[in-house]
Amino acid sequence: VLWTMWHGQVMPFIMYGDRFEDASRFSIITVGDERGDSLMALGEQIGAQMHAVDMQGNPVAAGRSVLRVIRAMNKGYDTMLAPDGPDGPAFQPKRGVALLAQKSAAAIVPIGAWTRQAYQRKRWDGYLIPGPFARIYVAFGPPILAEADTPTDNLLDRITSALHQAMNQARAAAGATRCADTSR
Repeated sequence: VLWTMWHGQVMPFIMYGDRFEDASRFSIITVGDERGDSLMALGEQIGAQMHAVDMQGNPVAAGRSVLRVIRAMNKGYDTMLAPDGPDGPAFQPKRGVALLAQKSAAAIVPIGAWTRQAYQRKRWDGYLIPGPFARIYVAFGPPILAEADTPTDNLLDRITSALHQAMNQARAAAGATRCADTSR
């Protein structure tokens, strides 16, 4: 299973996952530079298998990291990925999510996570950092099956729509006064 959520919702989902999921069965992909250090440390602390992928550095090393993720998925690990990260633009998935799902024959599960008890960073993704004892609302969309012959653009459109729906369901459940802009 390839669990996906928009980049700004990664931290609330990890906090949910730490409490309600078995982190030792997760393989988490992070950015392979200093920006991913905090997430790497958090993932290792909760027992997840962490994979740093730096697409700006050594492409051979990045390819090896992606191959390790695919192998972990083929062994039964679930993987978590923010398809619009690490640099945005927000709400626009990159082709890697489709490639990863197709190469591993994984079902993509769209997730939305939200909390009103959070600090929302003023940056491209509106990254949420939940406060202590925050109530986190999570919405799961129906799985998207990625057949090897599915056109990538078609798959990315389906992922985008499903992620917007899940995010807006989580926001509404949390009592957010307005839903995110999904017109992008």
